[in-house]
Amino acid sequence: MCIALFSSFSSSAQNYTKRYEQTSGYTFTLNDAVVMEKFRPTNVYPIIGTVVFQPVTNALGINDLQVNILDDLGNLQASKIYQIDVSNAFIGRDFVPIAAAYNDITQKYVVAGVVETGNLNEYSTWLGLFDNNLNVIDFQYVDIQTNTFSSANLNSNLVTDVCPSYDNPNGFDFILTGVLTDGGMNPAPIGSTGGSATILNKRLFVVGFESSTFFFGSPTEYEFTLNGIPVNKEYFPSRILEIPNSNNTGGYLIAGNTRNETGGQTGYDLSLFYLRLDYNLNVMDAQQREQIVAASSQPLNFFIGDMIYDGAQDEIRIAGSYRNFGSENYGFFADKLVDVTANSNLILFSDTWNNSSQIGILEIPSIPLIGWTKVGRISNQIDERNIITACVLENSAPSTNQTMKLPLLFNFRYNDASMNNWTTAQDMNVFWYKRWASSNGPVHYYSGYDYSSQWYPSHCSFPRNESPAVQSFVLGTYSTNSNVDHLTITQTDLYSQNACSENSSEGIHFLIPLLGNSMTTSVIPVSLTQSLIIILNITANQIDEYECDSQNPFRPNKVDIKIQQSGDVVRISGLEKEVDYTIYSLSGSKIQCGRVMPNNQISVGQLSSGMYLLEVNDSIFKVIK
Repeated sequence: MCIALFSSFSSSAQNYTKRYEQTSGYTFTLNDAVVMEKFRPTNVYPIIGTVVFQPVTNALGINDLQVNILDDLGNLQASKIYQIDVSNAFIGRDFVPIAAAYNDITQKYVVAGVVETGNLNEYSTWLGLFDNNLNVIDFQYVDIQTNTFSSANLNSNLVTDVCPSYDNPNGFDFILTGVLTDGGMNPAPIGSTGGSATILNKRLFVVGFESSTFFFGSPTEYEFTLNGIPVNKEYFPSRILEIPNSNNTGGYLIAGNTRNETGGQTGYDLSLFYLRLDYNLNVMDAQQREQIVAASSQPLNFFIGDMIYDGAQDEIRIAGSYRNFGSENYGFFADKLVDVTANSNLILFSDTWNNSSQIGILEIPSIPLIGWTKVGRISNQIDERNIITACVLENSAPSTNQTMKLPLLFNFRYNDASMNNWTTAQDMNVFWYKRWASSNGPVHYYSGYDYSSQWYPSHCSFPRNESPAVQSFVLGTYSTNSNVDHLTITQTDLYSQNACSENSSEGIHFLIPLLGNSMTTSVIPVSLTQSLIIILNITANQIDEYECDSQNPFRPNKVDIKIQQSGDVVRISGLEKEVDYTIYSLSGSKIQCGRVMPNNQISVGQLSSGMYLLEVNDSIFKVIK
């Protein structure tokens, strides 16, 4: 039998920037509330692509949830809009996504967010569960209450991050963290520059979720104390990840912001915290860090951006951003936790950085990148680098086309020698990607996010991490054309190459001294109720995609690589030199690898019958055996 297959699949690391016209009848107004996740190939969609969870506003001014699947060229493969049935006792004006995750074992996606329930402006968490083809399994409304506040039934709760869990002995597949507030108000920290109401009380919560029965475990509430006095207002957990159970020390690490030791300074309200829990959510260790203001010329605020576990080094690598309140200086910081599974306590590299307690800073250039910064995601290590996705806001320099929000890429080298030689061994390049005339300002989380509050984590980017040879990065942002916001997605190759107006600038490295820990934690029981959210499925119209038009100077650099399969022989055309190739199963497992010459062929005769993905010259093709 002779099979001839001509594939239309292109590079999994294809460089592109696309702007998307919103579905007819909807507008895109909550421009910093986009949540993105990598799409894994399935029989229905044999692609490595992108899932976009996006709030869209209908004609009544109500925010619905749109879910899009994009292929590796940014082409729309599937789209669906979900609307809360408001007759189900919901006002539901703000059905806004905040975080998403995928569990490789259960092969399910979750997206979690916030909804306004209408009871004294109360806000509560919701969670949506999808199969691996992004078909809806269920949506649930989650209300978490605590008796430590004056009126438990008037609390608000807001999920801020969710991570997959693989070793939990209690059977949970995902773990959520977030904040509880008294009185149903916006849970931004007390120092919010976005006009948030004063919070009477605020706590941190963690809860497990089991996806086969849609069961939430008993949540736990955490309260920090500073010198024996409760810290009531400033909690904000930005990220959570699982610590592998390699040496019976598994559990979870939460990182975010809370009050600093000197907490009365104007504009200097927050410090970093790291909270380590076991699988039963018991506190194993808690550490808080902040700048020694007396040793620095200007007070800084630090904001956790992302964390990633590196099993080869047994360390958790951390990236975040900072804001200088005394001048227009902004940038990023790096730190890591070492010997993670060998200990049940937290050991910070910054505590002994060059024999001193300090943290490494990358200050972005004030021209042209002036503006607040926020970290998105950290990639797996590539060579000696971990690539960081990020963005900068409030940039109005002419050289960046009057852009209000730019995607950024840079790298940290977390190996010991480079960290110690911070100012000489680190790469100072910051790569940025222009946008056209974006002018909308920040919005609060109940209308999206309040970008003025840098502690809100960014979920609008991710590293694709297909293989060591293919490391592409997807960054979601927005652009304004004719006073209407549009979702814009940029994808790059190994580090920075993208023909869509890509530029780079050099930053400055220095070190900031830190104070030691001054906080402890206590645990308080919390109650949880959940109920089904009745969802109306609305089939979405095709989203129009634009490249390289007069208002969007984005130009992809396409590579014309083609394959032709005949039986067990796959012929390659379009190569200019000998390159590596790899064959993967649809689950992502590496099956076969080697090198192929221009106009040469690859044999797949030894493979079992089925469908595979062939990666060659950073392109992905479908192969059938």
